Amino acid sequence: MIKQKKSLKGKKLKIAIAGLTSCEGCSFAVLDLGLEFVQAIDHFDLNDFHLIMDEKGDRKYDVTFVDGSPLTKENIKTIKSYEDDRHIW
Repeated sequence: MIKQKKSLKGKKLKIAIAGLTSCEGCSFAVLDLGLEFVQAIDHFDLNDFHLIMDEKGDRKYDVTFVDGSPLTKENIKTIKSYEDDRHIW
């Protein structure tokens, strides 16, 4: 599902990588990119990535990547907390 409400021209995208019920393999694969990952984060604002950050950003993200499936009530609560008109999923 793609929802985009306003232009982001000239701004860095605010990114979140949400971890739900999964083995977290996809999230670790992102980290395995190594230098490519480090170079890529110069092009966006990584505000939430559960494997490398203790605290979340401002919870207003332009793009949210979801690792796993919402299988529990807590997972559903988590995924709903990322919902916003400005997200691109």
